[in-house]
Amino acid sequence: MRQLLLLVSGIILLHLASCASTQQTGNGDSGTDTADVAEPNQPGWYNGLIPSESDSTSFTGFAHAVSMDRADAESLAEETAMNNLRFEIDKFAESIRRELNEGVSGTSFGSASFIRDVRNAVGSMSLEGASSETEFFEVDSVIHAYTRVNLPRNTVLERLTSRISNNDFSGALRQRMSN
Repeated sequence: MRQLLLLVSGIILLHLASCASTQQTGNGDSGTDTADVAEPNQPGWYNGLIPSESDSTSFTGFAHAVSMDRADAESLAEETAMNNLRFEIDKFAESIRRELNEGVSGTSFGSASFIRDVRNAVGSMSLEGASSETEFFEVDSVIHAYTRVNLPRNTVLERLTSRISNNDFSGALRQRMSN
């Protein structure tokens, strides 16, 4: 239940962040777009506009947290990065579900129960074994923790197919993972 609550909270936060304006305020004379300005000490792999991504080898979640305490900053950044990792896996599973549902009437892929099953499978899937990297920077006694976590695609495939008992969906997962 806690993981589901964290997943829903993460999705809401991502939605709110995506609604935020990236337009520059003021008269615009500085010539610098605020969306292109990076924090001076952030790692090269971190982009505050991209909370998660996936490629042919893994799913990755990113986060930045600040605190006066290093352990608190690290804990919050890792928890947020894990939520963003789960969100990326959920986006992937949802894209497969939608592909299977499109253009085919009478399938179970559009049913509320199947959608719930997919969400629950992703939400309860163990992220154990995800590799984590955190870099710290201190600015004016405030600790900035930048974290990225990733999980190999084959691990995600194994865990999702074991949690979803639909052969067509599992086959589509395997096929997409191999591409």
